[in-house]
Amino acid sequence: MRRIAAFLLVFLLAMPALAVEIQLEGEADVPWGSFDLKEGIYTIRPQSKPMTITADDLVITAWELEYREKEGLALIQGDVTLAGEDFSAKGERLRADFAQGEYILEGSVSLTAGDFEAAAQTLTYRPGLIEVAGFCEIILPEGSLQGQHFQIDLETGSLLGFGPAQLTFK
Repeated sequence: MRRIAAFLLVFLLAMPALAVEIQLEGEADVPWGSFDLKEGIYTIRPQSKPMTITADDLVITAWELEYREKEGLALIQGDVTLAGEDFSAKGERLRADFAQGEYILEGSVSLTAGDFEAAAQTLTYRPGLIEVAGFCEIILPEGSLQGQHFQIDLETGSLLGFGPAQLTFK
């Protein structure tokens, strides 16, 4: 059984649609995944430690990954962290479209980027750009912003707000 499981993991990682690296740690005798080859749905659930997923310049940690080959999507959940060179975020679940380079983090999202922190309901990451939405609060050294939708340009460090917002100075 170990040989079959190891082969399937290599098969999953070798598929062109999922060009990511997944690192698992734990006992080899504990079930950690299921693979529906007919439907193209692959699920990985490590038992002792969260897995580390490396995609593009991002590092993701989580307790469960479900890859849907036909849709080209990964649904990742369980204490999810999403970290890039300029930011780090946490949430409950992540929808990753590796081909499009779009990552949507949901559920009690917290973000640290540069000299500010943010809390929101959702975070969308595309290379160089982060959008936070829902009830958002951004804590800056000068005070805080509250609103429904903000865009953060990681390359320029600019912050744009959309819709009604409230600014509070310290």
